[in-house]
Amino acid sequence: MKAVLYMIIAAVAFSVCPLLYTISIEHTDPLTQSLFVQIAIVFVAGIILTLTLGSPSKLKLSLSELFHMPVKSWLIILVSGVTAYLGTLFFLLSINLMSPAGAAIIMETWPILAIFVAPLLIEKKWVKFRLLDFALIFLMTLGLIMISAGETGLSLKQFMASPLFLFEGNSYEEMFGILCAFLSAFCYAWAGVSRPQFVNALPKSYRIKHFQGIETWKESLFAFWITAFAALPLALITSLIFGLDLTPLADIATISLGLGFALTAMGCFYALSLTVSNTSSINLIWYISPILAALWLALFGYSEITEMLIAGGFLIIVANVVLIVTSTRGKQS
Repeated sequence: MKAVLYMIIAAVAFSVCPLLYTISIEHTDPLTQSLFVQIAIVFVAGIILTLTLGSPSKLKLSLSELFHMPVKSWLIILVSGVTAYLGTLFFLLSINLMSPAGAAIIMETWPILAIFVAPLLIEKKWVKFRLLDFALIFLMTLGLIMISAGETGLSLKQFMASPLFLFEGNSYEEMFGILCAFLSAFCYAWAGVSRPQFVNALPKSYRIKHFQGIETWKESLFAFWITAFAALPLALITSLIFGLDLTPLADIATISLGLGFALTAMGCFYALSLTVSNTSSINLIWYISPILAALWLALFGYSEITEMLIAGGFLIIVANVVLIVTSTRGKQS
């Protein structure tokens, strides 16, 4: 019950993020937003990690011993952090160029994209794709196309009559927004796969000493924090190069956005740490998030819930739900 509660908190917190993005983008730019989000994530996760470990000295000790790890581990940290930051930046850009609800649902394709990313990062023989994987990818792609069609104003009836709408006079802005949303999903998929790879690359003795075991809440939180911290210099440098917009209202909106994003990650990690043996039902709760996100945006007048958004979103969510259920059953068999 505790795990369910924390996952619901995480899903609700994330569902508000697209609305906060949209409000904030009216007063500032995506680079400023992404910098504030990155700072908030590092700050909040750092405080929670320190409290979880027991003291700042324990965090300092874990970091000092980490410096003796192979270069490969540091590369994984850097790549994971940078891809997560770019995922946020691309998501912000997509919201600025297309409907926020459509961008949020397209971003939720990242678990399906992880099917492609995992074999590239996991040091095993190339993973054979199942027939089911191709079916899920087809559902995801069809959902993406339907949402993209809705962005151009096509109804479901018009889409069925002209499925090649993507090549028929779309503006460059609309196409770029859809591309950014998809790139956001790909970056989140990469970060989602590479973070566990970093933890698994650590010596077992290190994991037990500092986190009291393997696959624990503490080491998941540590991986999340250190990868986010690694990307902070990039976020700061790019924002300084292209300029910061530090209006008071933008500060409030972006700080709230960063806190919401950090609470989302913390809630997810904690819920999953409580249900290591069976995460299927907990993961399924997450998919109330894109539904709520579309509702918040519509209620505040920032988006419209069209039949194409509903149809495309339904296909993407169904594909994710089937992926979660089948992957969990595979682990248990």
